Amino acid sequence: MKCLILFLFLCFMQNLSAQAKDLKVTDATKADRLTVKKNWNVRYKYVEGFIFNKDYVIFQTRDSLFVQCPDMLTFRVKDYDYGMAIDKNGIYYQNNFFPIDTNGFKIIGSDLIIDKKEIVPIWCTLQKAYIGNKEIAISSPATFENIYYDYLKDEHHLYYINNGKVTIVPDADLPSIRKDLATENYISDKNGTFYQSQPLMYKGERVQQLTKKILKTSQYVLYYDEELVELPNYFHIPTLKALNESYLIDQNYVYYIDYYSYKTEGKDFRLPIATKNLSKVRVFNNFVTDGTMVYRDNTPKPQYDAATFAEIQDAYYYQYHKNGVYNWDKKLPFFYTEAPIYGKNLFKDKGGGILYKNQIYNSSTEEVFMNLTSKEVQLLKEGKVTAYDFVYLKGKRILKQIYFDSELYKANNLIYVDKTPQKGVDAATFQKIWYNIYKDKNKAYYYDESNEYEPKLIPIEGYDITTLSLLTADLLADKNYIYYTKYRLIKNDKVEILAIYPGYRMGCSQDTHPSSDFYLLKNVDGYWLTELGGGAKIRFLGTELEDFEL
Repeated sequence: MKCLILFLFLCFMQNLSAQAKDLKVTDATKADRLTVKKNWNVRYKYVEGFIFNKDYVIFQTRDSLFVQCPDMLTFRVKDYDYGMAIDKNGIYYQNNFFPIDTNGFKIIGSDLIIDKKEIVPIWCTLQKAYIGNKEIAISSPATFENIYYDYLKDEHHLYYINNGKVTIVPDADLPSIRKDLATENYISDKNGTFYQSQPLMYKGERVQQLTKKILKTSQYVLYYDEELVELPNYFHIPTLKALNESYLIDQNYVYYIDYYSYKTEGKDFRLPIATKNLSKVRVFNNFVTDGTMVYRDNTPKPQYDAATFAEIQDAYYYQYHKNGVYNWDKKLPFFYTEAPIYGKNLFKDKGGGILYKNQIYNSSTEEVFMNLTSKEVQLLKEGKVTAYDFVYLKGKRILKQIYFDSELYKANNLIYVDKTPQKGVDAATFQKIWYNIYKDKNKAYYYDESNEYEPKLIPIEGYDITTLSLLTADLLADKNYIYYTKYRLIKNDKVEILAIYPGYRMGCSQDTHPSSDFYLLKNVDGYWLTELGGGAKIRFLGTELEDFEL
């Protein structure tokens, strides 16, 4: 539901971008005949997700609405998609309440229930385990964990869980389970590979998994592509082992096999690495070297110095050697004074920027910020700032204090859009309310990004600024009213959101009609139906709902 609400908001804000510089709060349009109308491509009754009211919570599935009355002070949503939450009294799952000890609660996987066409959570506490609302027999819920997709384990057993059925995988050696090789269908231990819950066999032999795609027996090397396919017979199977998901090695050769396709149109898997150099082989994610030549996949890359070649940890698309740092074949434009060595004078910041000595490379803008101070370098290493926090203003490098969105940030105790300071905005109190709505102590603002080359911060007049805040979903509130963006809906007095129904949905990418949702609201005056999206319409339904029909 959160993604849909964000989409509705975007559609609405596109309409605002063409309006005058300053916006004003206006009343929603009264529509005495407004009813919930579904678009032709909408086949569900409710918008999925949680609705929060003062004293209770509503959870909506596509077809059902459930009212929950938790302890509101301790109620916490754990998963919006599954509808799972906890409070001090127990665990909530859609319309189910489990009055159990919540210690150790965690969602560890999911299962497809085929007949219901429904994906349900696999979850547990320290004492119990469940698939959806069904308790399952697990020997040690406290140690229950997910390995990969349908494979889970505790301290005693390996389990294969599919379509609500729990099967213990027989004779699995738990200490040697290879998590790194697990797939939807395969899982391996030191003794061999299992297909679902049974030992995997090929032509009468137990199969051993080398990578997620490559397997072998004593006689065959196999590639899994919906079924097992035999590869050429030039491998030395007894010594064949994996270097990573794409590179293998035996006593004679290094091999490159594309992870996504074993079909090579007659090309040989073997790399031209001499047998005498096999002991010198070093492998990276997409590269391998024998100390003489570097290969990317199976292509020689003579521009790299093989002896000093390496990849930047956790950023395999960046490589380096004694002569520089590269993004694949592109050399980063640092001023090089010494050989890059990761962990010594070369680092990656937490935002994906590359730090070399006192220079930081912004991978998004491809800018290099030179001559950083020792303090700035330390902040980058500690993860307190990233390359995205630096910007040039009038030829001078500055460090952003707070990053809000895209080109919106605080620096030099001013609010900037791109490189333009925003006059009249109080930077000390500037804060985000929801998505593109902001406020300071004096005004509310809409941050318009519709023109990526000229974003704008546009004042919105008409709210009580002191009390303006996010109510829930995409509704704002101040002490006086409830709002949808700049549209005033109803008095903020004993407000409840009773349901959210889907309205218009895009029929295709060329459809310019704004999407919408219908909200059923209640306040001190009675009941209201409002359509929100591309504007706001509202209808008073009276003090009772007897005549209201969906």
